[in-house]
Amino acid sequence: MVSFNLTRNLAGQTIVITGASSGIGKEVALLCAQAGARTILLGRNVERLEEVAHMCGENSEFIVADFAKKADVDSVLARLEQETDIEALINCAGYGLMRPFLELSEVEIQTMFQVNFFATLALTHTVIRKMLQQNKGHIITIASQDAKLPTPEAASYSASKSAILSYMNVLRLELYKTDIHITTVNPGPVATAFFERADKSGGYLQPIKPFLVQPIAVARKIVKAIGTSKREINLPFSLQLADAVYHFFPHLGDYIVAKLFKG
Repeated sequence: MVSFNLTRNLAGQTIVITGASSGIGKEVALLCAQAGARTILLGRNVERLEEVAHMCGENSEFIVADFAKKADVDSVLARLEQETDIEALINCAGYGLMRPFLELSEVEIQTMFQVNFFATLALTHTVIRKMLQQNKGHIITIASQDAKLPTPEAASYSASKSAILSYMNVLRLELYKTDIHITTVNPGPVATAFFERADKSGGYLQPIKPFLVQPIAVARKIVKAIGTSKREINLPFSLQLADAVYHFFPHLGDYIVAKLFKG
């Protein structure tokens, strides 16, 4: 197992991590394993997922699933039903295409919502039912700064992330009197392979490169939050400030974002 500097003890806890074959999900899996957790890893790429499971050690298993396919999601739900205790579900799986809205097909838009919203919802529902029986647990879901601060060429992606952010915010209220915690994570652009597919031209990423965060930085904040009542994780700080400007001065926010992307 690869070792990282992390002072957490998650021994004996079962943690389900989606999108675990790369990026933030991979880093979260490695940190959780180092902290002693039993990890159940979900992802599309069997070779990379198997490699991450091997790096996590013998107390890890993986399930290959493409969240764009309902049949795969249903298979995962059936498998998770067999678990007796799940202490945390960390929703890291995501899919996006950054192009002008008229250039996206209906299928591409539906796929973004299927992965970012509906599949995440299905897993969350299944796991929460178990957590209610335990009267404990934690759901951590990666949304996006795009859910709070809209950017050009991200209309459908932002909408799908806004949907899951709003849903989790309501779940937090509905579960308020339980010991089940709901945390949303809103990172800015993350330095992963995500943009290789989402933004093949590089035109979307170029103006926001100064705001890039490393996946390990996001993962450390996520793992630190496990078992706490932390409501949100937002990073980088510069985009938190930009979000505040947009919220309180929306016309100014529109001008700044449009200027950033159009030059």
